[in-house]
Amino acid sequence: MKFIGDRKGVAEEFTSLPALVIVMIGFAIFFAMFANVYMAHNEKLKAAELAEAAHYIALKLTNAESPLTDAPLLINKEKWDDVVKHEEILRKYCKPSSYNYSISISSPFVSDFKMIGGKAKGDRMSVSMKVAIKLADGDVKYGKLIVTVWREK
Repeated sequence: MKFIGDRKGVAEEFTSLPALVIVMIGFAIFFAMFANVYMAHNEKLKAAELAEAAHYIALKLTNAESPLTDAPLLINKEKWDDVVKHEEILRKYCKPSSYNYSISISSPFVSDFKMIGGKAKGDRMSVSMKVAIKLADGDVKYGKLIVTVWREK
């Protein structure tokens, strides 16, 4: 049993531990990056879904059959004021399933438009469209219709 008493060679029992630690750190970094990319992807999907819903509502409100318009992209101020008093007309017309929304008009020429809908809570997305605003016969100004959508919780 000469090899047991020989002190020239030293048995290294844990030579693979540093390599194993490096591999495990690599796996941890990979999975952390993968989870981060997955979460970012989900957030972008939610934002795209909100943007699609806001765009749909904006298009629906500016077409010719809308309770707000006289013609496509022509908002009638009298109809707007009537819908502000009876918001359920607009809710039935747009029918967003699990979304809530608010609608406002921004114009440098007209400042007395009231917002339709409530205040946004949580994550929200806004879409705006340029529209013509009919104040009276022959009196048309320009502005933006702004639709803000958020998910009901």
